[in-house]
This record gives sequence, structure tokens and C-alpha cells, in this order.
Amino acid sequence: MRTCPGLSTGYASTTAQPVVLLGIVLSLFLSVGSMLADIKGHNNVSIGEEPAWVSHVPAGPHSNAVPRDVGEVHVLFDKQVNVETHQTFVRVVRRILNSTGIQNGSQVSAMFDPACSTLTLHRIQIRRGEQLLNRLDADNLQVLQRERELERHVYNGQLSVVALLNDVRQGDEIECSYTVTGANPIFDGKFFDSFALQFPGTLQHFRFRLLWPEGRKLFIRNQNTKLQPAIRELGHTREYVWEANDLPALMPEFNAPGWYDPYPRVQLSEFGSWQETAQWAARIFKPVTQVSPALEHQIAEWKSDTSSPDAALLVALQFVQDEIRYLGIEVGKQTHEPTDPSMVFERRFGDCKDKALLLCSILNRLGFQASPALVNATSAQAIEQWQPSPLAFNHVIVRLDRAGEFFWLDPTLSYQRGSLTQRSLPAYGRALVAQADATNLCAVAIHSNASPRTIVRESYSIKATNLLSELRVVSTLEGEDAESFRSMLAHAGRAEVERSLLDSYTREFADVTNSKPLEIQDSDKENRIQIVESYLLRGFWKDKDGWRKQCDIYPAALAALLPQPGSPNSQSPLAMAHPRRHLHIITVDLPECVTLQDKSQLIRGPAEELRIERVNSERNVRIEYDYRSLADSVPPERIPRHIRARSEMLDNIGLTLVWTPHGNPLTAPKALPANPFIAAGLVGFGIVMVVFWTAVKRREEMTAWR
Repeated sequence: MRTCPGLSTGYASTTAQPVVLLGIVLSLFLSVGSMLADIKGHNNVSIGEEPAWVSHVPAGPHSNAVPRDVGEVHVLFDKQVNVETHQTFVRVVRRILNSTGIQNGSQVSAMFDPACSTLTLHRIQIRRGEQLLNRLDADNLQVLQRERELERHVYNGQLSVVALLNDVRQGDEIECSYTVTGANPIFDGKFFDSFALQFPGTLQHFRFRLLWPEGRKLFIRNQNTKLQPAIRELGHTREYVWEANDLPALMPEFNAPGWYDPYPRVQLSEFGSWQETAQWAARIFKPVTQVSPALEHQIAEWKSDTSSPDAALLVALQFVQDEIRYLGIEVGKQTHEPTDPSMVFERRFGDCKDKALLLCSILNRLGFQASPALVNATSAQAIEQWQPSPLAFNHVIVRLDRAGEFFWLDPTLSYQRGSLTQRSLPAYGRALVAQADATNLCAVAIHSNASPRTIVRESYSIKATNLLSELRVVSTLEGEDAESFRSMLAHAGRAEVERSLLDSYTREFADVTNSKPLEIQDSDKENRIQIVESYLLRGFWKDKDGWRKQCDIYPAALAALLPQPGSPNSQSPLAMAHPRRHLHIITVDLPECVTLQDKSQLIRGPAEELRIERVNSERNVRIEYDYRSLADSVPPERIPRHIRARSEMLDNIGLTLVWTPHGNPLTAPKALPANPFIAAGLVGFGIVMVVFWTAVKRREEMTAWR
């Protein structure tokens, strides 16, 4: 789902907001996949006068405190919205400071959706001292159709009007203004919007002006700001103006949770409650009363070919997840309006809203009660603090009501197997069910059986220095980890997976070969995968000092889950992969007895813990590492403690054994220090790759329902 269209802050409104994209962003439009034409061939683009209702503010500097080492500074960002006329006016002024600014700031562009809006350019000019140079020339304007979301299998049809400016110099002020007219009819004429009061770059003067019609209710909610608007009456219109000067840059910190938003914002909405929003959603997700004969026939086959309704449910769910490919055509009303389920079934593709309505239509005909549910794949439970509106959501899933017990299903996920309680679900937090009687957000519960869990058993049979040693690795993946591995296997293929697993151990040991082919056993009913690797190790023992031998044994798959978390001075929470369970068991059979003390240790941090158990019995050593995540984030004030705990974990994993052949018994002088090189070897591919695939399949914040 995509709202039409959004500000660079990632939010959207019914007033067809434009996007001003300046600088290096232009390179995205000029890359492969762009379509280029001049504006003369587009009825939706024109050059004209500003609307009469627009008011002006001076673009002079409000501060001499220009940041160092930047190429340009934004002098003014002025956005004005007229709700009655469905128009949005934008004016941007930037000052070029150096050659970097000349390189990156010598072009301007404005984005709009031609399916529901038009773009009128008013001014593109350069102020150079006392000179005012006009750069608004129809012959110098190009219209680009750059589908930047095709890699996400989404086509949105948006256009960008771009001007490449000639003769830009240091000290120039570049000004651009335009108006976008139109509104997406899917919102039934209701207004909602949001704007930020800080940005990744410095802004000297910010203004947001809203003209609100008489007789309509406006709800305003502030986040991280106390800024209030100046209000005055203009006949039958009320004017709201938010203004702020000298706004410093605010860069989001790396590794912050998706739900964390440090930016000061103001949210505006004509929706007064979640109930109103649910009623709107219920209108566009009307239950389907009739489907095509082909779909009816398929549902009848599932009923007859399965032993129970529950079995038919799982077959239908897997069909929608795996057989209906993900592809969104999100133009105009289709940003939020689902496609007819029969058409989705026939063409075998759709986005989240299409797949959700198809699955609901099938399940309802199988005798279940299923409804679409709106969620935010990034902000999760944080939307509880938002002003209600469709703006709060960017994804659609399904709520299944089975005799009063609720199950949440995501038809866009693939390679899921097992029962409903064994299938993973991202931490969506809160959902709004698309039913007219829904009054509030509800919690999205995740069954513990579906949590990711990996058990790695590495069994070493170590021989004397002139004999081959053996390594057998049995990995068991459950829940989300099993689903992620299936996805990886389908994309890369068995041969590539086997080669990469071998390469990961080659980085750890000098000479490794497969002694048996890779074994993969997939238990669909339990949503569990078992992987068996068998290796021969040559030169396992390395010379230590001429008369002693040494070997290092390291749980690289575990270490890959424990990267250094970054700065202890972070002002944002630190995101954690949660829930996560990783059990790593190492057994070592040695050619001689080992002198090693047993060990039992628990290392607990603010958001994770590691339990270590080591037992020595003559020629055998067994080490068990049990890692568990405890929370999805670490508060800023506890990050230093988290870093210390993680360092302690890394310092206490691994083992170095020293052997004097035909002499003293084996000894273990110390725990092997953290070895990021070895850990990185497994991250490159292999079992730990499930962590990577989990990150890829969970979508980033989007301005559409996907």
C-alpha cells in the first residue's frame, strides 16, 4: 500500500504532497530503469502562476551559524496546504557553500503521482548578489519515471520533474516553488498529514501553513515537540501556521529500533479515533460475496482433498504465500484499495492487501472467520501514540478467529510450514482489524513455538598429528530460522549452500574437505530443518613453539550473533534481534587425556544472556553455549553495560588446546579470545545466514501497504 504521495519524511496525506529531492538523489532517477521525456508531452505538468491563496515569507538567513563541512544549507522550507482546493504549495531556498554543494545541489526535482494529481512549476531561480537569474525554462525540464521500488516488486507510477541548472557558483541561492493539485479519492475526501521539525540537514527557517475549511474538525498531535501553531480566522477558513528557525541537523543513529523516532513531529488528521479509521478500512476491504468459478473450484478441491478444515486452511495459506507472487501495482486508488480476489487468483500476483483479501475470501468459504488487519511493519506498537489515520499503517495481514482464539497470518511471507502456532510472524505489535465494529488497536500475539531457535552440535574427533581428524556438524533450525533457511536454499541452491558451508570452515582450518555430501532434512509438519555436514580436517594441530602443538576451537556461528554493538555514548535505543535462541554444543574427542577444569558461568546483560557449561572427562571435552535474547532493545543509559556484557561473552567463548605429543597431557591455557575473522567467515554464508535472511524479509518502513 502506498499513500499518494509523501514528503521526504516518509509520511503522506490526502492533499497529494510533493517531494523536493535535491542533490545526489537525482542520480537515482538517472540510473537504469528511468524513463526520460520533456514536459511538453505531459498534460499533468505545466508552468504557471502561484495560487492566489499562497502567502510569502522572506527567505533571508535567520542565523550566521552555518555548519562546517557541508556543501549547502537550506535557508527556507515553506509548505502550504489548502484542504478545500486539494492543493499543496512548496517553496525551497538553498545556499551553495562550496564545490561539493555545486556538484550535489545544481539540480532540483519535484515528485507527484499523475494518477491523482498535477504539478505546476512557478519559479526556479538563482540569486547571485543583487542579480536574479531565471532558470525556469520548459526546454530545460525533464520528466522522469524512475521506479525506485521495483527491487521490492512494487510499481507506483510516480513521476519526477527535474531541472539541471547551468552556471551554479559558490554563494548562489537556488529557489524553487511549485504546486501539486489533487487528492487520492480512496480516502473519501478526508485529510491527514504529518511533518517533521528537524531533518538530517540544517534548516534555517521552516514554515508549515494549513488552510482549514469551516465546519470540519481537525485533530492535532505533537510528538517530541511543544511547538504550537499561530491561528487566525480568514473568513470561512481557519489558518494554522507552524514556524521554527535555526533547526540543527538530526541524523538517525545506526542500529536504532524501527519503532524509535527521534524527530519532533506534528500529526494532523480528520480521523478522530481508531474506530473511524477502522470504518474507513472496512469500506475498502468489503467481504467478497462472490468469486469466480475457477476460484470456487479450487476451494472445493482443497475441501475434498484434505482430511479436515484445519488441513484445508494450511493448504490454502501455503498456496497464497508461495503460489501468489508478490507484486504491487500501486497507482491512484490502488495504493490502498485491494484488487478483486478472483483477479488475483487468476493472474497469480498481488501485494499485501491483495493477498490478504484473497486469503480472507478463501478462509471464509472454508468455514472460518478471517478479516484483513492493518499494521505498521516498522513502528509496530509505537503507533499507539499516533493520531489515528490511515497514515499509521503500511502493511496488511490477516486475523483468523477460530472459536474465539485469534491467529495472525501474514500472506506475504514464504517458505512457512507446520501448524499455525509454529509459523513465525514479525513483531507487528498492534493491529487495526478492518471491521466496522472495531473500536481500537489490538495486540498481535506471537506464539512461542514459532520463535527462531537454532541448535548447532559440532563433534570433533581429533587424531594424532599425522592422521586425519573428523568434524561432524548437525544443525537444527526451528520456527523462523527454518523458514529463513528454506528461503536461502531456494534462492542459492543446494550446491552453493554446500560450497559456502565448506568455505566457512576453510577459513577456520587450513585443509578441509567434505567426507560426505551435505544432508538436509525438512520436516514440514514441525517447521524444522536438520542439516548435517561431514568434514575431514588435515593439519588440525599447528606448531606452537617447535615441540608443542596447538589447536583452536571456536563457536563461530555463535560469535556471529554477537557483533560489537557500537558506541556507548549513543542517544538512541539499540535494536536487538528478539526473540532469539541459539544453543551451540561442542564435543571434542582427543588422542590423549586433557587436564581441564569444569566450568559453569552465566553472563547476563540488559537484553541478552549466555550460559556456559564445560565438562571434561579424560579424553573428552564438552562445551555448551546457551544464548537467549531478553528484549528487543537496549535503552541508551544501559548500552555501556550491554557492551561490557557482550565483550565478556566474546572473551569466554572458544578454547585453545596445547598438546605435547608423547609427553604431558593436553592442557587448556586460556579461553580463545574473540576472533572476528573466524566469526565473519560463517556470516558470509552458511547456517548463520538465517540471520541475514531474516533481516531481508522483514520490510523497511514504507509509505504504502505492502
